[in-house]
Amino acid sequence: MAALVACGPAADLVDAAGDAPEVSDAPPAPDVFVEPDACITTAVCNPLPSYADLGFVDGGAGEGKGPLGWSGSVPSPCGVEFVGVYVTLVNGQGVFSGGVETGTFLLQGSELAFATCGACVSLWTRADMDALPECYFATGGTLVLGSVEGRMTGSLEDVSFEQVDCSSQAPTGTCASALEGLAFDEPILHSI
Repeated sequence: MAALVACGPAADLVDAAGDAPEVSDAPPAPDVFVEPDACITTAVCNPLPSYADLGFVDGGAGEGKGPLGWSGSVPSPCGVEFVGVYVTLVNGQGVFSGGVETGTFLLQGSELAFATCGACVSLWTRADMDALPECYFATGGTLVLGSVEGRMTGSLEDVSFEQVDCSSQAPTGTCASALEGLAFDEPILHSI
C-alpha cells in the first residue's frame, strides 16, 4: 500500500531569511510519502490537507445498541498521534430511511449533517492521546457498500471533509481535508 500526498512544491517554502529549505534526495519511505510542506500545514490542522487512495484500510466493523459502523486508522506521517475515518450507517435516516442496504450513495443533502445522515462519514484526529480531538464531517463524496450482513465491505471515493465542533457538529470553518479513496472489508462484530 502506498500513499501520495501533495500540497505543492517545496520551492514555495522559505525560511525567515528568505531561503528555500534543503530538500533531501533520499527516497521516500516505502509506505507513505509526504511533500515537505504538507506537515507545515498540519501545524494548524491535524489531518493532512489531502490523502491519496489508501487502498484497503484495516479497521473494525460492529453493531450493537447503536448503528452499524466501520472505523479504521489512516497513515499519519506528520507526528499526529491518531487519524481515524468512521462510516456510520443509521437505519431510518437519510439514504437509509427505508433501512440499511447495499449500493452506491452520494454524500449530499441530508448525508452532510450529523443529525440527519444515514450514511455518516467522519474523520477524527488527535495530535496526541492527551489532546482534545479535532472532528471533521463529510461535505461530499461517495460511499459504496458491497455487504452489510456478516461482513461490512465497501469503499469511500473522493470524500471532502470540513472541521466541525465535536459537541455541536457545527462547522468551524477552520480546517479541511480530503480523501481520494479507501476500501474496507471487515467481519461485523455484535455487542450486547
